[in-house]
Amino acid sequence: HAGRGMYRPAPDAARTVRALMEQGSETMLARAQAAALDRLGIHDSQQRREFYVGSAVLNLLSLEHSRNPRAEYYEYQPGTRNVLKDVLRAANSSDGRVDVYVPGDIGSDFDGERHIASSINRWDHRDVVLLDPFSMWRQSRHQPVRTLYRDILVSSVEKGCPLSLFFTWGQAHPMATEDLDRRNLITRNGYGDILTRLETMRANVVIVRWLWRTHFAMWLILPSTDVRDHVAARLHDELTALDRFAISSSIRRKTPETTIEVL
Repeated sequence: HAGRGMYRPAPDAARTVRALMEQGSETMLARAQAAALDRLGIHDSQQRREFYVGSAVLNLLSLEHSRNPRAEYYEYQPGTRNVLKDVLRAANSSDGRVDVYVPGDIGSDFDGERHIASSINRWDHRDVVLLDPFSMWRQSRHQPVRTLYRDILVSSVEKGCPLSLFFTWGQAHPMATEDLDRRNLITRNGYGDILTRLETMRANVVIVRWLWRTHFAMWLILPSTDVRDHVAARLHDELTALDRFAISSSIRRKTPETTIEVL
């Protein structure tokens, strides 16, 4: 799920975005946002407080100094893909340093999840996969999608293919707590079930979980223990800075509750 690449935040998030841009200069997120807004030609101070650049653009900019970089973006809806292409075109460097590919026929949907599932066995440690699904972790109707994700995760471990998987539970706090504490092992290929499978496979996993009114988590599956430990240490430093911002800024989050766990 690549999204549109650039957003005007909803009212409940706009205050946090403004605070980040005005008071969060010590955080990597604020610095990345500022660089992305510059690249997109948004220099007006008021506009910089009204827009938020998504992970699609941030990932593009992070690849610019790699050797022969290529970025593929999978977006289901054709209308959203059209917007995404325009934003990526504007964000890419003037010499088009990153080879950008957004598959999908004009006017047709594109199932990026199934594309990844059918392709990942041909990939290796050079292919970084970022997964951002919507809610699918409890409902019975989403069982086929959970099974697909299990297969992708197992393949990523077997092929040494770095992968991140993002979770959100919205405001469903009791459900989120059960999953995060791995007390729900009933849901087949749910949060706890897949994590147990990864443990059995001795996968190198960094788990990040945080609560900012809404529960989130992210798994980072990495090809070696050295890379896992390096990423965990770097994340600790960056998230500590983000927590300091949350506590001291105008948004006054008393307990951001960010934790990092290593498997």
